[in-house]
Amino acid sequence: MKNIFMISMMSILMAGMMISSCSESRDEQQPESAGNAIRFNAAAPVATRVAPTTSATLDKFVVYAYTNGVMFMDNVLVSRQGRSWVYTPLAYWPATPVNFYAVSPVITNSTDVGSGGNGTIPNYNNNGQTDLLYAVSLNEYSRQAPVRLNFRHAMSDVNVMLSSENQSVEVKVGHVSLKNISMQGTFNFPKASTTAEEGGAGDWTDLGKKQDLLLTYYFEESDFATLTDTPVNLTLDNLNVNFMLPQPLTAYSYTATGGYIGSYIQIDCEIFDRASGKKIWPNEDTPPSQLVAETDLGLMAFPLTTETVTEWKPGYSYIYNVVIDYPTDHNPIRFDVTVDEFQTGMPAGQ
Repeated sequence: MKNIFMISMMSILMAGMMISSCSESRDEQQPESAGNAIRFNAAAPVATRVAPTTSATLDKFVVYAYTNGVMFMDNVLVSRQGRSWVYTPLAYWPATPVNFYAVSPVITNSTDVGSGGNGTIPNYNNNGQTDLLYAVSLNEYSRQAPVRLNFRHAMSDVNVMLSSENQSVEVKVGHVSLKNISMQGTFNFPKASTTAEEGGAGDWTDLGKKQDLLLTYYFEESDFATLTDTPVNLTLDNLNVNFMLPQPLTAYSYTATGGYIGSYIQIDCEIFDRASGKKIWPNEDTPPSQLVAETDLGLMAFPLTTETVTEWKPGYSYIYNVVIDYPTDHNPIRFDVTVDEFQTGMPAGQ
């Protein structure tokens, strides 16, 4: 189940993006046992490019359950034990239908997950490193079979890939960051079960705490990453930040009075002539707006929005491919943007 856009932005500096949705995996089998105890069967989406959590790696989650609007299970930890999911003390089926809400991993960066059947995770503070999963199973009655919990990704998986195809220059990157990104929000569980049949999908509201988020940071110049013609994600084995709150993205622009505004990628780097080793950017002609304070680095800004992409959606993977090719005549960097689009259909229920 995929919905794919391919977007390219070409100029002296070129950037592109590919977006793909997460597809669902098959349920994991669990042996049955006797009794009226509630049991669980959990499955997670197929992993995105960097998202690590799958049905094979999901090892624990917490469950909240309500019956007749009253909490029935409160923050119950369920863990994998072999091919089974176990928890204690056991809960037993009531006579009335039960609504189950589950979250993985165990989170401490939120006030709570709601009460009285609200079905929310309020004031979730994103750290960029958590692949937050959720599952909902509604109107379940007493039965021998396990409760099926089909998990979905609540976050957007955002990756910045960097490369340089100009063999005459050497591009060294010191920092990569996302600018003006919301880092707090309230997650709302769907009003339908998260199965392929019912298609329940949660959403985010009350977005706030807009700030800048570092993806990559090198302390010493000797550690700066040198780009090649092979795209690389510099956050890996560095800050390991790629999970973002789904959110609207604002248009990027620059004004002499307000500076850079909107949602954008900032890459702090320096460029050298490969033959002579001489630094060619930033230089004496580089405007102050492209200089990184208290460093020898220059900054390059790339918009996070395009004509077709104005938001990050839950469960989607966004890959920004940025190619830094300094012009051989060493003229100032300019931007002339065009967009190409490729899209395939999405099956019903996604």
